[in-house]
Amino acid sequence: MKNKVTIIITIRNRDVSRIENQVNSIRKYGANPTIHIIDYGSDEVFKNQYEVISNKLGIQYTHMFAEGLPWNKCRAINYGVKNATTPFIVTSDVDMIYTSNPFQWCIDNYEEKTIYHIPTFWLPKNGKISKSLAAGIGNSGGFLFSKREDILNVNGYDERIVYWGVEDLDFPRRLVSQGYKQVWLPDEHKLYHQWHKTESNSHNRPSTASINSFKYSLENYISPILSSEIGLPLTQNERPILSKIKNHSPFELHFNINEFTKWGADKKLIDAISQHNFVKVTISERLKTRPLDFFRTQMKSILKPFVALTGNKVISNINENFDYLYESIQTLVTYKLIVDFYISKDTSTIYLLHKE
Repeated sequence: MKNKVTIIITIRNRDVSRIENQVNSIRKYGANPTIHIIDYGSDEVFKNQYEVISNKLGIQYTHMFAEGLPWNKCRAINYGVKNATTPFIVTSDVDMIYTSNPFQWCIDNYEEKTIYHIPTFWLPKNGKISKSLAAGIGNSGGFLFSKREDILNVNGYDERIVYWGVEDLDFPRRLVSQGYKQVWLPDEHKLYHQWHKTESNSHNRPSTASINSFKYSLENYISPILSSEIGLPLTQNERPILSKIKNHSPFELHFNINEFTKWGADKKLIDAISQHNFVKVTISERLKTRPLDFFRTQMKSILKPFVALTGNKVISNINENFDYLYESIQTLVTYKLIVDFYISKDTSTIYLLHKE
C-alpha cells in the first residue's frame, strides 16, 4: 500500500497528539500508506514537535515557511500532491480518527473518474464515541480518496481560497462538473473528528475571506479547471520578513479603532512604507471593549429570535481595521509595494516589508 496511496495531512499550530492519534488509528487496522504531514507555517515549538513525532512514526514531514500568512490548506495540499509518487492520494483532516481500513476498500473497489468519502462523526470534548454526532453526507473535508492525476487534471485545489474557506466543497464540485462521481463508503467505515474549539466563526480572520471564497467558488463553478501555477514550496529565503522581525526594529505606525475604515488612512499607510523599509502597523484589538461585555454572548443568544423576526441586528463590537487592511495588503503585493508581510495571531499587529 505504501507505493499506492499517499495520505496528505495539513497542520498548523495544533497539538502533536492529533498526528499520533491519527497515524496509530490508520495502522491499527492494517493499513500502511505513505503519510506526509505538511506544516503550513507553525511556530518553532510546534515545528520541533512535528519533526520528532514524524521521525518516531516513520512518516514524511515538510515545514512550509508560512508563519504570519493566512492559513492556506489548498497550497499545502497541492504541494503534497505534486511531490507524491503514488497513483492515489488521500486528503485527511488532521483531527481524524479511523476505525477501519478504507484505503484498501477504495483500492479494491476503485472505478475510474470517482472520488470517495467517509461519513464523519463529531466527537465531544470528552472523546466518547457514544456521544458523537453525525456530520451528515456532504461533509467531505475529512477524507477524500482520488487518483493523483485527477487532482492535477483540474490543476489542484484553488490556492486563492485562504483561512477557513469552502475548499472542501469547491474541489469535489469542480471534479463532479467534469463528469466524476462522488461515492460514500459503506456504513462500516466511519471517521471520528477529535474535538477542538471551532475556528470557522473566528474573529481572527477578515470577513472578506468568506466573501472572496464564495466568489472564487462561483468562478470555479463556471470554469472548473484552474490555470494558475500550483503547489509551489514556500522556503525560508522567500520569507525575508521572518528574519527582519527577529533582528531589526521597525518603524511603528498606529491606527485607532476603525480608523482604517475612514478616508485617507490608505495614504497614511502608503507614506509610511514609502519612507521606511520595515513597518509595524498596530491596528488595535480586534474586539472593542465595552461596558458589560461579560453579558454580551448571553444577550446575543436571548435576542437571536427577535433579530431573526425583525431583521434588526446587535451592534457589532468588531474593530474593522483588520478587514480593510487585509484587502489593502493584497493590493500592495500586487503592485509590488511590499515583498512580504506578517499578521500576528490576534490580528492586532501587521508587519510590512517594503523591500529586502
